[in-house]
Amino acid sequence: MSWGYKIVCVYSVFVLMIGYFLYVAFQQNNELIEDHYYEKELQYQSVITGSQNLYALDQSLNILVLDQKIQLNLPSSSFSVDTWVQIEFLKLSNEQKDVRLKVQPDSTGTIHIDRSLLSIGIYQLRMKWTHQGVPYVYREEFKYLTT
Repeated sequence: MSWGYKIVCVYSVFVLMIGYFLYVAFQQNNELIEDHYYEKELQYQSVITGSQNLYALDQSLNILVLDQKIQLNLPSSSFSVDTWVQIEFLKLSNEQKDVRLKVQPDSTGTIHIDRSLLSIGIYQLRMKWTHQGVPYVYREEFKYLTT
């Protein structure tokens, strides 16, 4: 085999390799957590303020995974009977499995969420509510590993 054929073979293998890498790159799914990322980033100071308000309380927010439900316990001084809480479970690997709820806690500050709404995986848990004009925000990673 002459050197001309070897050069053609090397270039052909290189072109096939680049084509394979392009095929794999286009099969990747790159989702953003937020649709309007830049606008929400400009409003991020309200998230910082709400987080500081929550962590300044004497009690903390508790999350329990029970047999049939996920129980969220709000700090007693951060809610009243007319408080509505926006809850988002954002699944980082699949946007279609995100769960968004607007619920009202009971008189003890407990919120129950049916476990069947979630699939196994890692979620970004976001909660936001206002009590007596004071905003509260909770954001944490939530690992849901059991069915």
